[in-house]
Amino acid sequence: MRNHTLLFSCLFLLTLPLFGGCLNIKNRPLTWNPEEQEQRMAELREPGEQKIAQLLETAERGDAEAQYHLGFYYLYGMRPEDSTEENDIEGVKWLRKAAEQGVGLTVLGLCYNKGMGVPEDKEEAVRWYRKAAEQGEPNGIYLLAWSYFRGEGVPEDKTEGIRLYRIAAEQDDGGAQYELGECYYNGDGVPQDKTEAIKWYKKAGVNRTGLIRYNVNGDVGLIRCYFNGEYVPDEEELEGWLHTLRWQIEFANENKNAKVAKDQDQDKNKEYWQEQASVAAELLRELEKRKKTEIASSGA
Repeated sequence: MRNHTLLFSCLFLLTLPLFGGCLNIKNRPLTWNPEEQEQRMAELREPGEQKIAQLLETAERGDAEAQYHLGFYYLYGMRPEDSTEENDIEGVKWLRKAAEQGVGLTVLGLCYNKGMGVPEDKEEAVRWYRKAAEQGEPNGIYLLAWSYFRGEGVPEDKTEGIRLYRIAAEQDDGGAQYELGECYYNGDGVPQDKTEAIKWYKKAGVNRTGLIRYNVNGDVGLIRCYFNGEYVPDEEELEGWLHTLRWQIEFANENKNAKVAKDQDQDKNKEYWQEQASVAAELLRELEKRKKTEIASSGA
């Protein structure tokens, strides 16, 4: 049994967009609403017995969307005390039925990648990522890029990884945007270009089509550039960073004591979220310090 709390936070809305609409990346908006995603997460974790019964009835009739949601619930929506290998296996059973109809391919791939409900098999994970990518699914393209870039389930090929990252990033996948920014910032797989890195960090920071962690990562990438004298934010963007970091600290502190299925997972969960809170707190202190210094300098 894997750490379901961690995996849930990483996988939520992988194939179901939460935010829509046009993006303006010139200024960091302050309107992104993590509370809305948390509410959706809570609804998915505890959808109610009636809704589960309806899902089961519809899934048994062959409805792919219902099969996907039912499988997702068995894997990630159960109460921690209900998380068992049997439920993992049941979840993968329904995800496979959905995937065979072209729905939720990347989530089934991630089950193979993490060994949830099936034996861990990186090559099989890549096979499902590739199927999703062939359907034009940005998340599938992103995960296939990740696999090539790191040589996970396929021979390492950073050129192919960059090519796929770019395709997914241009289709507004937040994970690919952030990873492409990292590649340009570090000169990993591409010539170092910090201007290009900043462009992709900004896109990830305001992305509304995926996971909040990509918003956080994009902002953290920009904060690093700011600290290194490579980027100057406007006042609105700076406030957006402060908002992001305060939310990250609160979210991490709430999750570090969340009950998970096994004692060893409980320790890993606590360690992970403590580290997340610590890093965010350190960045927040430095950012607030610099903001005060700049205000004092401008008033002098």
